[in-house]
Amino acid sequence: IKWLLNIALFEETRIMASQDTLKTIKVNAMTYLSGLIFGFGLIISGMTLPSKVLNFLDITRNWDPSLGLVMGGALGLNLLLFPQILSRELSIFKNPFGVPTNRKIDWRVVVGPMIFGAGWGLAGLCPAPALVSLTTFAPAVFVFCGALVAAMLMFPAIDKAVFKRLDRKL
Repeated sequence: IKWLLNIALFEETRIMASQDTLKTIKVNAMTYLSGLIFGFGLIISGMTLPSKVLNFLDITRNWDPSLGLVMGGALGLNLLLFPQILSRELSIFKNPFGVPTNRKIDWRVVVGPMIFGAGWGLAGLCPAPALVSLTTFAPAVFVFCGALVAAMLMFPAIDKAVFKRLDRKL
């Protein structure tokens, strides 16, 4: 009888493992699909073209307002769907939502976007479009992505040395 119990326990463990594997496959498939949709949206809207972004940001010369429509569409869709999504306790994969609870506006919330905007204005790229633009094999995009990775790798040390001190003083 002991061997029969061992077989039953093994079978139950195998079924549980296969359910976890199935959930992982579903999550990865949806993540892949989301990435495809996002990537195609970036390409179709022109957000992967630094010249289009720079023309949107430069309102004094060849201003191109079409990127504003992209941003407005994204904002509108989020305003419409976010309340419905957040009314659920769990995601469609039964995971809790990671909604930030800190509503404090501190120097990081102000300075971070300013630095991001300066980089976006100088390069005409932000991280997601830059990753999509790697497929063009343009040297400038590889330099940008390399600098982006370098900044991410350097930030923990900079955060510890500089920004944590600022947090304590403020």
